[in-house]
Amino acid sequence: MSDTAAYTGRDRRRASRCAVAGGVAVRRAGHHRIAGTLQDLTQDGCRIVTALCAREGEHVWVRIPGLESMAGTVRWQG
Repeated sequence: MSDTAAYTGRDRRRASRCAVAGGVAVRRAGHHRIAGTLQDLTQDGCRIVTALCAREGEHVWVRIPGLESMAGTVRWQG
């Protein structure tokens, strides 16, 4: 994904986005961690810009420094 990836569709989130900027690590099953940049957080998820080529519906693990890894599902990819 590019650093300028932006969601341009209708925002259907149940919670407001909170803009953030920070480094994270993302991993797909059977692959090594890849660095990414956390761009926003909601109560239900987040947006991360990374070179990881994950598909919608794919399960990933996200590690935010200082926290344990969290499982997630890719919901949008641009």
